[in-house]
Amino acid sequence: MIGRPAPKDPIRYQEWKRKLGVASRLNAQRYPDFGFRGKHHTEGQKMKVSEKLKGKPSRKKGVPLSEETHRKMSLAQKGKP
Repeated sequence: MIGRPAPKDPIRYQEWKRKLGVASRLNAQRYPDFGFRGKHHTEGQKMKVSEKLKGKPSRKKGVPLSEETHRKMSLAQKGKP
C-alpha cells in the first residue's frame, strides 16, 4: 500500500478522502500523458505478446467458480444459438 492507511475516526476519514480526491484530480491535470494511458500497442507488439503466450494455459484455468457465477453464465447463454 502506498502512503498511510485510512484514519479510523469518521471526521478525519472524510477529510483524508477529500484530500486524496483533490490530489488525484491535480495529478491527472498535471500529467495527462502519464504512462500508457491513451496509447495503443502496435501490431508488432501484439504479435510478440501473442507468440509468447501461445501454448500456455489461461491464468484462470483451474480456478473454481461459485454457484452464482455458474448460474449467471448459464442465464447469459440461454436462447443463444
